[in-house]
Amino acid sequence: MLQFETNQAPDDLFNLFPKNEINKYLWEMLQGWMIFLTQREKDDLDIATRMYFYELLNHLLSHLDRNRELPKEALSTREIDVLSSALIELLHPLAIYRKESAQIQHWYILLPHLSPDEHDELETVIGFLGSCQSGNQIHCISASYLKKNLEIGNPYLWSEVLPSEAYYLAPGFEPLPLFKDKEQQQVFSKAVERLEIGLKKAEEFWVLAQQTEGNMKPFLLHQTTEMALRSILFAWEKLDKKTHEIRVLLRFASKYNSKFQEVFSGEDELILNLIDKCYTNTRYKEDFKVEQKYRLKLEHKVKQILSYSTDELERLKGLALAKGNYN
Repeated sequence: MLQFETNQAPDDLFNLFPKNEINKYLWEMLQGWMIFLTQREKDDLDIATRMYFYELLNHLLSHLDRNRELPKEALSTREIDVLSSALIELLHPLAIYRKESAQIQHWYILLPHLSPDEHDELETVIGFLGSCQSGNQIHCISASYLKKNLEIGNPYLWSEVLPSEAYYLAPGFEPLPLFKDKEQQQVFSKAVERLEIGLKKAEEFWVLAQQTEGNMKPFLLHQTTEMALRSILFAWEKLDKKTHEIRVLLRFASKYNSKFQEVFSGEDELILNLIDKCYTNTRYKEDFKVEQKYRLKLEHKVKQILSYSTDELERLKGLALAKGNYN
């Protein structure tokens, strides 16, 4: 059996290729397949069986394409009760909070202390509970970590968890703390300030990159991207990731905005590999060169990341304005 190494989501087939292209590629596959079968001297039954397989494949892709265009149905009260009961029986949580956003049901499962490895493993294991009904996302959070970060003012958790409603509280568990609008406005305003400072530095690197045509230009483009992404992480959760790898920073940034994860998709993986090499190779390898055609693509991707980072700044400003007057 063929084994493919990919981190692409199943829906990316339809996100990256329009329906007419998929149909064209299927037709080309069938043509090539039939020529191959005749050369292998397959009998009529073999060919008929493979034709039936192709028909089923075509039907499956059409079915998946239709389903992804259908509006997601909201969970019924009974379905919510069943899923919540399953989570309680399996995990014995301290509390369950729930919030609906863009037709997605977000479940925040508050548990006793979790190490980072335990957190990742647990979310992977219980993912199947939500996958049986589209539109669920289950988040396992250490209750002590959550309360501490809410108290010190974590903009991401304040925007995601505070608006949710308690669905289940274990005996003796105190509900999440309440905060006044003025307190929330201050937290989001400080996040805006952090992001403005970081993006100003990123834009300075961008201007330098536009003024440079030598081998240092790819390095400056890398620094623009790194500074923008690190600023996003620091603004939302005060995360200071000690890494120069753009692919790592993109993975963290996509937590706040899924568009970051889509910047380097499909064939653009080559450009992502290239930008990560630019940090070291442009300074320490004299023979390292970035071809002009790749340099233009690289510049386009960096500009895209800057645009999404500016969107995050506007979103944080909106959250601050919603809680008070931001100056």
